[in-house]
Amino acid sequence: MLLLQKTHRDLEAAADRRGQQQKVYWYSLDLSKNYSEISAVFDRIEHELGPIHVLINNAGTIVQ
Repeated sequence: MLLLQKTHRDLEAAADRRGQQQKVYWYSLDLSKNYSEISAVFDRIEHELGPIHVLINNAGTIVQ
């Protein structure tokens, strides 16, 4: 399992919870940054873990 999120604090907690059952990798990524930074993170992921076969995209917001 691979997790991407803007802040690493929440990623570490999620990886710790899931890691008991499976290997979890996490990377901090701010999608509001420029394309070259986003591309660099995905290049790193592909180099370290291989190609992405399934992508589940989920972005949540809270409106008050």
